[in-house]
Amino acid sequence: MRPRKPWFRSDRGAWYVQHNGKQVLLARGKDQKAEAMAAYHKLMLLGGEALSQIKSLPIATLCDLFLDFSEVHQSPDAYKNYKHFLQAFCKEYGTLSVADIKPFHVNRWIDDRKSWKGAKRHAIISVKRTFSWGEQQGLIQSNPLRTLKAPRGNRRERVLTADERTLILESVKDRQFRDFLTAMLGTGCRPSEVANVTAADVKLEIGVWVL
Repeated sequence: MRPRKPWFRSDRGAWYVQHNGKQVLLARGKDQKAEAMAAYHKLMLLGGEALSQIKSLPIATLCDLFLDFSEVHQSPDAYKNYKHFLQAFCKEYGTLSVADIKPFHVNRWIDDRKSWKGAKRHAIISVKRTFSWGEQQGLIQSNPLRTLKAPRGNRRERVLTADERTLILESVKDRQFRDFLTAMLGTGCRPSEVANVTAADVKLEIGVWVL
């Protein structure tokens, strides 16, 4: 009986594994062994394999599982953000074992991306969130990136001049949208906050919104 571990089928040019009595395709191409191993670990994990039997969970597999979770349980924007940074991270360290990653690796990965600037904070948060989630879900025994620090966000503030405010409002022809912008300019609320204001929140007698 063929042992249950990935092997390369030269007649089909692809990697397979025997699972539940069937040959499961993992990856195509002889040079895709790392991709095949990542797919193998994910299959074993989702197929009920005891975690203790998985000797080396690749980082790419952990990221894939977290993205599966994010796509179902988080907003589309959050999922898109995580996917962007985690794909870049996996290109660098995807085949590395979860147990072997260190804060040093993440910091070096970040330092090599000079153009990211403010995005560096979001990149580190995305990676840390993935490992934290993995620990919470029992996929990894401990979070090796617990001590990794994300840089502080740079505060950016620019106040519109009176002329700029007038120009913006005069350029908007739709009255309702102009009222919407006026409310934002006058209160400092975010668009989502203004959109959620109801009649019950408006206190005309004192001239305020109570949110």
